[in-house]
Amino acid sequence: PQNVEWLSGQASMKRFDYPGRDFTSVFCTECGSGLPYLSKSGKALIVPAGSLNDEPNIAPQANIFWLERTAWFEPGVSAEHFDGFPA
Repeated sequence: PQNVEWLSGQASMKRFDYPGRDFTSVFCTECGSGLPYLSKSGKALIVPAGSLNDEPNIAPQANIFWLERTAWFEPGVSAEHFDGFPA
């Protein structure tokens, strides 16, 4: 976290900490994009994959909240794949 420096846009950031849970969402109030943010403890930088310009050079390390996954998660992974919207 100490290696990140915001150059602009901080005024357009909105943080929502879900009451009673360890869940946070930070987004741009102009476009709605998910943004990187510091965890509540301030020890970790959370970076939404959709906010990256390039592919990360690391692989996923964990599946969190596994017990809360939706019933269609695994069938969705094995469903037919398309490069764009299906015709």
